[in-house]
Amino acid sequence: MELSVKNAIELLAAFQAFLFAIYLLASKNTNPKSTIYIAIFLILLGINTVHYYFEYLIEPISTNLSIFVHISFFLMPASLYFYTKTSLISKDKLKWKDALHLLPFIIVNIVLIPTV
Repeated sequence: MELSVKNAIELLAAFQAFLFAIYLLASKNTNPKSTIYIAIFLILLGINTVHYYFEYLIEPISTNLSIFVHISFFLMPASLYFYTKTSLISKDKLKWKDALHLLPFIIVNIVLIPTV
């Protein structure tokens, strides 16, 4: 695997996303729920930015983990929605109907479980 300029930029962007997520989780914020949701979003963004490298490293170890890395893309919109909702409406709690945003992730998992 060669390290080109494009690959180096992807690795740097993922590293920054991971670093910023760790900073957010370590800092004391007034709204910890929204901080957790945006940190999850940043971690998933970093993973999906360099999923080729994860696939190269994880595929020989576990196929299921490699598939989860690919499927984690479906959690990004839900985590961004949860962050937006909890940061804009701080007194409003998440309801069961908000869990509908997790349906794409759940459906893809149900479809892919028998194939693995």
